[in-house]
Amino acid sequence: MAVASIPYTQVPPSSGFKPYLEIVYFYNNSFSPKTFGLMDSGADVNVLPYSVGKSINLPDKTEIEEIEELKQLSGVGGGVSILERKCKVFIFNDGKAHGFEELVWWVYPDQQLIDAQNKLVGEIAMLRKHKSETVVGTDLEKYFELEISGRVQQIISMNNVLEPGILLGRPFFNNFNFVQFCQRDKAEEEKCVFNYEIRKKAIKDTVDLKKTTV
Repeated sequence: MAVASIPYTQVPPSSGFKPYLEIVYFYNNSFSPKTFGLMDSGADVNVLPYSVGKSINLPDKTEIEEIEELKQLSGVGGGVSILERKCKVFIFNDGKAHGFEELVWWVYPDQQLIDAQNKLVGEIAMLRKHKSETVVGTDLEKYFELEISGRVQQIISMNNVLEPGILLGRPFFNNFNFVQFCQRDKAEEEKCVFNYEIRKKAIKDTVDLKKTTV
């Protein structure tokens, strides 16, 4: 296949330009929205955020996984729990979407996180009830508003742990004959590119680009 040359891309919230591939995930007749995965030669695994896995209906914990302690993934904003799942990853090349079978480490909430969130949800419900019983505009009402806001922020922070950036690690590199990163000056990353050539035998499926639209 022809060699593809992809310019480094800036993907929020990252402020720099990095080697991202535009990709779509697929499992059990469900495509994810188009997203970006970082080509990371330093990553030992492919990392998938919780929300993306849910969007393609990856299987939740099995009965055995309910009993066993979930595996931990470090280095993505601290330690997070993961489930190993298989799915297809489609990349866009020559006007088509080529799919590869991949094992992903799906970031998944463990029981400790679920319990902590449920506790906060219960506290918010109680505080809202107390707030509704106070006089509007009083210091007591403002106190309850602050307490509610603080707990909402805690839940948001917990959810953010489940949403690291997508990493396409070294296992994903096996789908290519070669991957070449052309980066000379970190201060000029917006001018950098990376090149790759797909290994034909690695392709498991090829579909029209329009079929991947959610």
